Amino acid sequence: MSNQVKEIIRKTVLEMLGDSMSSGNIRKMAEKHAEKVHFVPIRYRIVGGILQGLNIKFGNFIEQLLRNIVERYWRKSNG
Repeated sequence: MSNQVKEIIRKTVLEMLGDSMSSGNIRKMAEKHAEKVHFVPIRYRIVGGILQGLNIKFGNFIEQLLRNIVERYWRKSNG
């Protein structure tokens, strides 16, 4: 695999992770779960929420990756 493709994949993964694990996102989930009565501790529900969000985003990963690849190579071929 070329270094360019590896870099595009890395950039796409970092975009997905950055959006999911921001401090604002974690704070919102903590506030949301603090109001609920549940037998699972809040910290585990937050981690579960992050993982669930990443799972959903993984469904869009290929689409976003292809978009990044097309943008990169479209610019090269068109100048």
